[in-house]
Amino acid sequence: MTLNFGYSQSIKRSVICSFGSSSSSTNLIVGSTLGQPSSIGTVTNGNNFLRQGFQQPINNNLIIYGCTDSLACNYNPNANINDSTCIPAVYGCTDTSAFNYDWNATCDDGSCIPVILGCTISASINYNPNANIDDGSCIAIVYGCTDTTAFNYDPLANTDNGSCLAVVYGCTDPLALNYFAGANLPDPNNPCCYVMGCTDPNACNYDPNSCFDDGSCINISGCTDPTASNYDPNACIDDGSCIINTVCSNPTPTGLHAIDIIHNTARIKWDNMTSANCTPEQYRVQYRIQGTSTWSVKNAVNTNNCGTFNQTGRLLTNLNPGTTYEYRLKAWYCYTSGASTWSSIEIFTTLDACPNVGNFTVSTPLTTRAVFTWDDSNGPYSFVRIKLRVDSISNPSGSDWQNAGGFGVNYGTWSRNKNGLVAGETYRGQSRTWCDPQGGPYKSSGWTPLIFWTQPTIIKIEGEYNISALNIYPNPSRDIFNISFISDQQQSFTVRIVNILGEMLIREDLIEFIGEYKRAINLNQYEKGVYILEIVTDNGTINKKLILQ
Repeated sequence: MTLNFGYSQSIKRSVICSFGSSSSSTNLIVGSTLGQPSSIGTVTNGNNFLRQGFQQPINNNLIIYGCTDSLACNYNPNANINDSTCIPAVYGCTDTSAFNYDWNATCDDGSCIPVILGCTISASINYNPNANIDDGSCIAIVYGCTDTTAFNYDPLANTDNGSCLAVVYGCTDPLALNYFAGANLPDPNNPCCYVMGCTDPNACNYDPNSCFDDGSCINISGCTDPTASNYDPNACIDDGSCIINTVCSNPTPTGLHAIDIIHNTARIKWDNMTSANCTPEQYRVQYRIQGTSTWSVKNAVNTNNCGTFNQTGRLLTNLNPGTTYEYRLKAWYCYTSGASTWSSIEIFTTLDACPNVGNFTVSTPLTTRAVFTWDDSNGPYSFVRIKLRVDSISNPSGSDWQNAGGFGVNYGTWSRNKNGLVAGETYRGQSRTWCDPQGGPYKSSGWTPLIFWTQPTIIKIEGEYNISALNIYPNPSRDIFNISFISDQQQSFTVRIVNILGEMLIREDLIEFIGEYKRAINLNQYEKGVYILEIVTDNGTINKKLILQ
């Protein structure tokens, strides 16, 4: 609006005219008359004041230009003079940046809506119901499986339709050996297999081209280290047995000694010479009768292809009884040249031969009993075994023989009865001694010569010979035998002592003798053994054994 005012004063001064928030400065003419226009200012608001060291309303005679049409969009209720600036009222949004800006509007009605960019197509996956301007970002809906781990994942799909299938790995080729009908994806760790064979990489016949095991794998354990002394080229599974040799110096065997010595055998023993560096390939024992020059040989050989060899002994057989032997030992070792030196010479002496019994005989006091007697005239022993059988068996077997005395009759007993025999049957028998109470190989060299006898069918008693009260004591004896009997009637007879061969040693003839007979017979000048007392009468001969110890 335009404001016209005038004033005058008698002095010149500077006056500030304030118009609300606007102000103007001018010089007033001294002596001017208040009310006369001296300066003109233009203000846009009411409440105007003239400041001249003080504020003074200047409402009187104030002129305000503006739009005075109340229907105009720019109507000014303070204006008192229309300046022809009135703008017709057209209400709407006058904000050019608003979504609903109305370029025809002259008066803003507060209806402006801010612009919201986005997808305005409701059929799109990213439709924005608040957007009012489409920014071209709409994405069309594509249905499918959106699970990236699924077998049928669709990278183009943006809306899951529930069609996802779980991945099942396996061979999908029906022609393959390991085809799996339930698989929908090939298994990278177990591809389809078309070759059968051994799939064990540790097996000797492992086939790297095979992918389906046919059960043909062959596993051989052994040493698989080619640098080892016992390397086995056929082995494919290392069993930890490899022997890595450095240097074997062919040591001489130690600890040489003899054990289990009897009359004809002895066992030679030595230390185990196996070590970290040495594996024995062969031991050799040499032995000979002391005083002779020719050696006999027994070897102990490693048959394990230079594998573990722990043999530390060798049995010597067919030795002579009661003989002193010399022996020594040397060794050969695997993967070396040459052999050890001979050990020092050691000695052992075999036991004397085990003597058999002497004067082995049989008598038949009863029709079903046989009495075996013997002596130790050949030397002491541990026990004797007696065997017998029916003589007439043409093809005898072991079961046809029977024992008299069970396991054996201990040394110091000189007779043994055998009952249950058959009267009139002919038998054969023999005996053998052992010199070890436990049995075993220390025994006599063979059985005694066979003796034959026939069991009697009738036994005469002494009375039938007109001889009674026959007594011999002591029996066995070391020297003297006391013999006594009674001749019941007058008769002539002969008393004699014979050895087992029937050789007569003592003889006494009695003529028409009746009564008691007594005599002490000393046999100490004869060898130990069995002797026979014979009383020869007209009715027959009475035989009794005398055992001289």
